[in-house]
Amino acid sequence: MAEADRLRLQNRTQNQYDGYGYAALFTGDLNAVAAVGNDVAADALAAQQAADAAAANVLAQTATNAATATAGANTATTQAGIATTQANAAIAAAQNIPTPGTDPTETPRNADLGSAAFVAANALRGRFPAAAGAAYQITADDWGRTLIAESGTLTWTLPLITQLPDGWWVQVWNRSGNTLTINRAASAVIGASAASVTVADGAGLTLARRDDTRFERIA
Repeated sequence: MAEADRLRLQNRTQNQYDGYGYAALFTGDLNAVAAVGNDVAADALAAQQAADAAAANVLAQTATNAATATAGANTATTQAGIATTQANAAIAAAQNIPTPGTDPTETPRNADLGSAAFVAANALRGRFPAAAGAAYQITADDWGRTLIAESGTLTWTLPLITQLPDGWWVQVWNRSGNTLTINRAASAVIGASAASVTVADGAGLTLARRDDTRFERIA
């Protein structure tokens, strides 16, 4: 039995999924559920194989002991059947992930997120800072990331705002020794009406999608 996986699931609390917590935990928890289900299935298979071996040995005994051997085999088969049923139920439970929806407390669907669709790799990557190059194109998959400008005179570009889901945001930190310029894409504005925003060395900001036309700057 995957004890570590069982304990992971047993100790999970709802507040750990609040906000964007699920992005870091969801994939690991699904893997834990699958691991526990697989262990149960493996135990059931071992029980079935043991029952089959016991039945074969019983059938090889003398006719005098046939009645007793048959009773023992029937008991073993019944136990193996129960174990198999339990294993199948565990596997079904592991696969029975609730249908995701659009409520903030539910797992978002890819269709809801569009080009920023949730996938395990990006969900885990998004929880940690990442350095970006001198001419970086910010993407929808940078949702929730902290992008760090490390060197050079930098110009970055925001993604098309119409391709971003509600709630999209990105955090930027400049430690390049120069000014970082962040340009809009297409006709979207930053703040009231700006086409670009500058970030001084040693400073940072957060840009969040407000609607299909505007990014809000959060200092």
